[in-house]
Amino acid sequence: MKDYLKIPLTFKTSSREELLEKVSIEESIKQLIDLLIVTKQGECVYNQDFGYEIWTNEFEPILNVQQWQPKFIEQIKYMLKKYEPRITAIQVWEPEIRMVNKRSKADRDYKITLSLDYTIKQTGERQNDIKISFEY
Repeated sequence: MKDYLKIPLTFKTSSREELLEKVSIEESIKQLIDLLIVTKQGECVYNQDFGYEIWTNEFEPILNVQQWQPKFIEQIKYMLKKYEPRITAIQVWEPEIRMVNKRSKADRDYKITLSLDYTIKQTGERQNDIKISFEY
């Protein structure tokens, strides 16, 4: 059943009932996780704590992956427990980190792919190997 709003919001003009596109709970959860990861803490006016702390170090290179990864994983777990009450039994796997070929100086240096497992409380359904990718 599609009870959740799709992000980004797009307004349709066909009828009042279908004004905003809806998505399933699974897709809604994935959208919130994406939003949490790509939002810098302090960027959300209504909740300065919302977002991912990694962006405060945005211009620092990842010099030591072994030191960086545990902090990365713990913060993801913390954010999901705090901001996504629809899931439980959260497992965050070691992220895949690849250097990327930069096309310009503005491009990011790394592509990070995160793998998650969690259970949706409402349905009891386990979501395994959910992939979220972003550049850093």
